[in-house]
Amino acid sequence: MDTNDILNSFKKLAINTQEYTVTMHHCQDTKFVILSRENVGFGKEKIIKAIEKSWPIYVSLFGNKVSSAGICDFKAPIGGGPLGEPFLIGLYSTNDISTEVQRFIKSVTGWEEHSSTFEYLNTYYAEYGNPIEAYIDDVVFHELGHLFFGFGVTHTDFENISESWFPLGLGITYDRIIWQKYYTGYGPIISSMVNLWREIYSKNKNIDQKLINPNISNDKEFGLDRLQVYSHGKSFCFLNKLREVIGYEIFDKIVNCLIQENSSLHLTYQKFRTSIDSDQTLKKLLDKTEQEYEIK
Repeated sequence: MDTNDILNSFKKLAINTQEYTVTMHHCQDTKFVILSRENVGFGKEKIIKAIEKSWPIYVSLFGNKVSSAGICDFKAPIGGGPLGEPFLIGLYSTNDISTEVQRFIKSVTGWEEHSSTFEYLNTYYAEYGNPIEAYIDDVVFHELGHLFFGFGVTHTDFENISESWFPLGLGITYDRIIWQKYYTGYGPIISSMVNLWREIYSKNKNIDQKLINPNISNDKEFGLDRLQVYSHGKSFCFLNKLREVIGYEIFDKIVNCLIQENSSLHLTYQKFRTSIDSDQTLKKLLDKTEQEYEIK
């Protein structure tokens, strides 16, 4: 994709690119097209700094498979995410978060309600000294992982919770490796999702614990956002543990092979399983970890 392709993809999403300053930044032979606005969001300099801290590590792990990508720093609720078109991600910030959005944030993180992004950051990122920089790093590290897992080099059916948890969990597994090169712990957002699963929902016998083909009939009654708490929180815990159990180098090699073989195709857990099944030792470790985490 060239710059015009990326800008046209943004336009498909009803983003008026003329309202933004367009900046091209090259890192590890990848061209990042950054859309930013004065006095809105966090600014291109902070985003570029986070790219420079994280993208070389991604490339060292998986090679340079992304020639170009787009990042839009725009006014929306806290966090970030893929924007619906391949190789496009958004970073969210606003000084005016609606009550409805505050309630959503609380449902997926357990955080008390605040009316602006910066109030959240000063509360939940205060331990890192520079809350805004830590938050931008957290979100950029995480969203760049999507370019390899599910929303760029490989694809996933985001609406299918039995499938999307695997690339989402892989992305978090690796973006937390990068996070821990600069900070302690898992970071406030991921830690909150993990804690919601471990401390609340995993103990609720009315909630189906499976990642594959779960019964979701009781989710709404208990206020569960399964995509966030299970497809992010629990899937990360399972895959992070599995990487430890079968060995970091072996796990990374398998994931690399999947990316190579499934470029532009769906990245699924079944393909990961199939790549392990021929090795009985690894298969036993996988089966045991699956049972421990009630995967299916």
